[in-house]
Amino acid sequence: MHDEQMTEEKKKIIHLLLSHMTGRFYPLACQSFAVPDMTVDRAVTAMARKKNLPWADNKKVRNSVIRKYVHFRLELASLMVKSDSRCSDFLAETVKNSLDFDITRSFSGEFDNVRRALLPFKSPFSMESGMVIPLITYLSAETGVSLSPLTDYLMKETEEYMARVKEESASFMDALSFCNPDFHDTTALKLPFLLLQCICENLGMEEGGLVTESAQILMPLSEVTPYMAKKKLTPAGARFFYHYIVFRAMVLSFFGSYMYQDRKLRDSIYKGVMKSRPVMRLIRTARAIHFLADEDFIMNQRLYLKINMFMRQWAIFDPKRKEHYYRYYPNFTSYIGDRMEDESFGDRINLLLDEFCQADRFTLSERDRNFLLQETAAYINTVSHAMYFAYNIGFRRPEDFIDSRWNERTKNPLLKGFKKIFGL
Repeated sequence: MHDEQMTEEKKKIIHLLLSHMTGRFYPLACQSFAVPDMTVDRAVTAMARKKNLPWADNKKVRNSVIRKYVHFRLELASLMVKSDSRCSDFLAETVKNSLDFDITRSFSGEFDNVRRALLPFKSPFSMESGMVIPLITYLSAETGVSLSPLTDYLMKETEEYMARVKEESASFMDALSFCNPDFHDTTALKLPFLLLQCICENLGMEEGGLVTESAQILMPLSEVTPYMAKKKLTPAGARFFYHYIVFRAMVLSFFGSYMYQDRKLRDSIYKGVMKSRPVMRLIRTARAIHFLADEDFIMNQRLYLKINMFMRQWAIFDPKRKEHYYRYYPNFTSYIGDRMEDESFGDRINLLLDEFCQADRFTLSERDRNFLLQETAAYINTVSHAMYFAYNIGFRRPEDFIDSRWNERTKNPLLKGFKKIFGL
C-alpha cells in the first residue's frame, strides 16, 4: 500500500474508531456494575427501597437522582479518556473533539455541580475512601433528599464503573495508536481486535457497491432485475428485494471473515455493508415510497438460519476443533468455485429464493428466478475474488501500518548485507 493511500485509509479507520468510542460510554453509564444484569436506574431504585428511604417510591425524585448520576458518569468517562490520551500528542489531538459521550443530548444540563463532584477524581483514577462524598453532597443538595445511606453503594458502583471505563479507554487508545502517521512499532505481534473490527467495517462500507450492482451487467441490480425494471414494484416485491440484498451482504461478510480467519468479524463487515452509501440509498428509497416499514428491517430468524445453512457449503473449518475454526485456505477462490460446480448448487439457490418468497408472500416469475440463479452464481464468484484481493492489499498485520520512511531502515536486509560485504 502506498503511503498516500495508507494515510487516507488510516483517516477512515480513525473516524470509525472515534464514532465507536463516542457511542460506547453511554450504554456503560446506564448499566449497573454493583448489581449484575441490571440497569443503573433499577439498581438505584432497588437499593433505595432496600434502605427504606422516603423518596424510594417518588418517581420524580428518583429520576432526578438517577439522571444526575448518569450525567456524572458520562463526564467521568470523558475525563478518564482525556487523561489517557495525554500519553501521546497524536492521541490527544485526535480525541479532543470526540469527548462528549452524551449521545442522546439529554443529560448535559442535569447535574449543575458535576465539575465540583469530579474534583477528587484524578489520574490514575483509583478509588479511595471519601472520593464520592462531594458527589453525595452535591446530589443531595440538588435533589433535596439525603443520599448518605447510599454512600457505600455509590462508591462500589462508581469504582466498578471506573474499572470498566479504564479497560475500554485503553482498548481505544491502543487501536488509535496504530493509526498514528509516525507509528513504527516493530514489536507488535497482532492487531487489537477493536482495530480489526473497524478495518472490517470499513471494508464492508467500501464494498457496498458490489452488493447493489449486478455481477453480470455493470448496472444497479434494481434496474436489471426483471420485475424491478418494470417499475411495477409492490411492498411484497420490495421486501423480497431487500432480503436478497441482505443475503448478498451476508455472503460478502462470510467470505471476508474467512479471509481474516475469525467469524467474530463477520458482523463488523455486515454492519459496514449495510451502512454503505449504495445500500443506504436503496433503503431510503424504499422507506420514502412506504414499501418498507421498521418491522421489515428486523431479520426473520428462519431466514437468517437458512442463509447460514446455504453458506455452510463453503465452511472452511472443522466444527469439532474450535481452535481451528477458520483456517486460511491457499486456493480460496478456486475452493469457492469448485463448490459452485456441484450439480445441486442451483437447487440450493432455488430453495433459498423459495424461503424469501414464502417469508415475503411474493411470487417469483420463471424469468426472474432464472435471472437470480445466474446473478447469484456470478455474484458469489465475484465476491470471493474481491474479498481475496481486498484482504491481501489491506491492513492485516501491524507492519502494514508502518509507512515507507520507517521501513527503509529494515527493507532488503539481504541486499544490504551483500553491499556491506563487498564494500558497496
